[in-house]
Amino acid sequence: MEQRDHHRSSTTLVADVVSSVAQHAGTDPLALPPLYEFVDADALERLLSTPANDVSVTFTYAGVRLEVRSDGAVRALSSAEASE
Repeated sequence: MEQRDHHRSSTTLVADVVSSVAQHAGTDPLALPPLYEFVDADALERLLSTPANDVSVTFTYAGVRLEVRSDGAVRALSSAEASE
């Protein structure tokens, strides 16, 4: 499992999601398909924009299962975690 903290980052949530997947997959972020083909990035930003919401969204992007939380965590889940 790899984790980034979006709230401590100077980048956008979308950039953190793409970076997490690229790092997990061992590829360049520009080689990945557009995030909007997998999830509504604007809705994701709005849903997770307030840390007090205590929200978690799990989805698959470019073959990597992710958990993105309103506390700022962006996690690429391992195979075992993704199947739970």
